[in-house]
Amino acid sequence: MVSPSAFGESGARTSVVALADLNDLQIELDISQTDFARLKMNQRAEIIPEAFPSLKYSGFIAEIDEAIGIDARAAGGLELEITESVIMEDVRHSIAVLQSIRAMGVSIAIDDFGTGFSSLSYLAKLPVDTLKIDRSFVVDMTSGPQGLALVSTIITLAHSLKLNVVAEGVETEEQSHLLRLLSCDEMQGFLFSKPVPSEIFETRFLAPVIVRDPLRGT
Repeated sequence: MVSPSAFGESGARTSVVALADLNDLQIELDISQTDFARLKMNQRAEIIPEAFPSLKYSGFIAEIDEAIGIDARAAGGLELEITESVIMEDVRHSIAVLQSIRAMGVSIAIDDFGTGFSSLSYLAKLPVDTLKIDRSFVVDMTSGPQGLALVSTIITLAHSLKLNVVAEGVETEEQSHLLRLLSCDEMQGFLFSKPVPSEIFETRFLAPVIVRDPLRGT
C-alpha cells in the first residue's frame, strides 16, 4: 500500500496529461464512494490536486463543476485539499481559482501547512476553510518545547482567522493528548486507522448506531 506522502510525490513527478487523467478519476471516485458516507455522517471527501503541477491548468474549475454536478448536494460534502507550495506558485491566480471553486459550495483546505514558505500576510487573504498542519510538525511536537510552541502558534493563528485546524500524521497517544490540549479541531493518522478499502470503511465506521432505551429495555 502506498502512503499518502509517497503518492503525492509520485504524482508530482508524472507528466501533465497522465496526471490530469488521474485527477479526473480521483474526483469521480471520491464523489461516488463517499456520497453515502456524507449523507449518513456528514463525511467530507477530499479532492487532492497534486495531480496538477499548478492551479493554472485551464480545465480545473470546469472539471470540478462537472464532477459535483452529479448531485446538488455533492459540493457540500467535498473539501478541496491543496498544498501550500502549489498555492504559492502564483498567489494571485490561486486566490482567483479558489474563490471560483469556493463559490460552488466546495470547502478548501491548505495541506502540508508550514512547508511552503508562504507569507503570513497571504494566509489572511486566501479563500480557505481549513488549515492542515504538516506531519513533520506533529512529529517534532513531542521532541522538545520548540516544536510544541510552533504547533501551538499555528493553531492559535488559524483560529484567529476563523479556520478549522487538522493535524496530519498523528500516530501516538501523546501527540493526540497534546493536540487536544492545544484545542486542535481534528486529527488524522495511523493512531485512528490505517487506509482501508471502502467496503471495510463502510462496515467499520458507517454501521447504523443502535441507541437502546434502558427504561424500556430496547
